[in-house]
Parts: sequence; C-alpha cells; structure tokens
Amino acid sequence: MNLYAKVVKHRLFWPTAALVVLLVGNFIASPSFFAVTLREGHLYGSLIDILRFGAPLILVALGMTLVIATGGIDLSVGSVVAISGAIAC
Repeated sequence: MNLYAKVVKHRLFWPTAALVVLLVGNFIASPSFFAVTLREGHLYGSLIDILRFGAPLILVALGMTLVIATGGIDLSVGSVVAISGAIAC
C-alpha cells in the first residue's frame, strides 16, 4: 500500500480535509476573517473572538474528558457539567 492510500484511509484525513476546504473557502469569501490586529496591547479580530467566547466551553470539555477517561461518568457529573457550562457562558 502506497503512502497516498495510507493517508486517505486514516480516520482523521476527511475531517481535516473538510476543515481545510472550509477555511480556504472562508479566506476567499472574506479575507479579513483571518486578520488579527494589535491595538493598545490587545489582540482584535474574528479568530480572537472565537477563542475568547469558546474558552468556557473548552474548559468544561477538558474537565469532562478527564472524567470520561477515568471512567467516573454518571448522571451527577452530567448535571454538574450542564450547570457549570450554563453559568460560565
């Protein structure tokens, strides 16, 4: 099996390819989406806003990943995550 076939059959190839296609399409439609500016010591731009508003969800997801990885998932964990996520947002 050649390298091309191995790469295409990898389970992360198609999601990565779809993400790249979406980013290239977004760059063609709106080049300013990727613009990040520095004003008065702070970063501004669409990508920075996405990271800023996604941070609470990322923190909840990291905590939930650790709970699932250790096998400690039950209904009480899900309810705490839901309430914490709602409060954080």
